Amino acid sequence: MAKIEEIVGRQVAAWGQSLDVAAREGKRPEHWPIITVSREFGARGAAMAGRLCERLEFSLWHKELVQAIAEDSNASEDVMASLDERRQKSVEDAVLGALMGSKVTNVQYVRSLMRLVQVIAIHGSAVIVGRGANFICKPDSTLRLRVVSPLEDRVSGYSRLKKISEREARQQVVRTDAERADFVQHHFRSGVDEAWSYDMVLNSSTYSLDDMVEIVLLAYRTKFGRLPRTA
Repeated sequence: MAKIEEIVGRQVAAWGQSLDVAAREGKRPEHWPIITVSREFGARGAAMAGRLCERLEFSLWHKELVQAIAEDSNASEDVMASLDERRQKSVEDAVLGALMGSKVTNVQYVRSLMRLVQVIAIHGSAVIVGRGANFICKPDSTLRLRVVSPLEDRVSGYSRLKKISEREARQQVVRTDAERADFVQHHFRSGVDEAWSYDMVLNSSTYSLDDMVEIVLLAYRTKFGRLPRTA
């Protein structure tokens, strides 16, 4: 994986290029609302997110990348610097408002994470996987998805994928689900499986990846009234 600085540099440059192109054409840059993807471990939510990005030509922010940038102060500041001062102030106000009275143990990390996610949302044209992004972004300007699947299907699928016993796979699936649920409960005081926290919940044991992408595109157009021409 490329260094965080390189990834951030490329993304900030891409944001700047889009603004430059719009300015030369005398237009305001098109803003496409982002998509957040919460998922049960082994439900193939990240794979669906990748296919969505290919169809929409959106940037993909997976949980490891989001976490790494949030923990890297220089990278986080570079991302913030991609906004004008007015928008930077609105991000800071939103973050401070959300953290007031919170008893989180790692306030600095959560603050950096929230700043990063909100900057991505302001720029748009992105899919964010995990890290409780659906609890950070504004519901009316975000399509919030959760991908689920029965435990037995996820266990057997992970067992085949990693070529491990179903007993080992079950331990990994159950442990990771618990860690994700604890992260959301601890930092956002919400249950990760509360259906009203999402616009749509998809069962990947019922639908294929391609089917889910088509369903999500329809939901996106229904919620925001349009789709990028690339879709």
